[in-house]
Amino acid sequence: GTLDQSREPHKWLDCFAGGGSLEGHRVIVLSRPDLRLQARYQNFSNIVFRGEVAPGQVDNYLSQCRFAINYQPDKAPFNQQPSAKLLTYVAGRIPVISTDYAWIREFQQQFGGRYFFLNPTLSNFTWENLENFSFEFPVLDQWSFRAQLKRSGVCNFLAEKTGRPELAIIE
Repeated sequence: GTLDQSREPHKWLDCFAGGGSLEGHRVIVLSRPDLRLQARYQNFSNIVFRGEVAPGQVDNYLSQCRFAINYQPDKAPFNQQPSAKLLTYVAGRIPVISTDYAWIREFQQQFGGRYFFLNPTLSNFTWENLENFSFEFPVLDQWSFRAQLKRSGVCNFLAEKTGRPELAIIE
């Protein structure tokens, strides 16, 4: 994900730094390098910045993770847009820790799953709370490429515009 300042990554990274609730637990950050943040956390060997990785490498990193963090500030536009990061995590069946915002609540209501929601102060972001939480995964059938293509209506549109009804057939 992005480490843009508008996303406030220092808030959750501080939890892994000295005196933080998750001090001593390792976090791997896959994102475009942010020199300011790297300098701020350079003395904490448990906070590892890997930089951007190719999409095909993400699963290798996720397979090493106990949890995944979906930190989105609860303000527009972040709280209204779909989280590709969250979809990647749940497709890989990695338990998700997330801020509590409109899009993820709607996603949870519609597709299921149970995520650990951080409170605004992050005071509940402790290893004990994470270990004792019952995570669940959503049903993602409607998120397949084929289902998304069918739901978009683009095939019906192309069939109508080209006069080729076979383009509208998606099973």
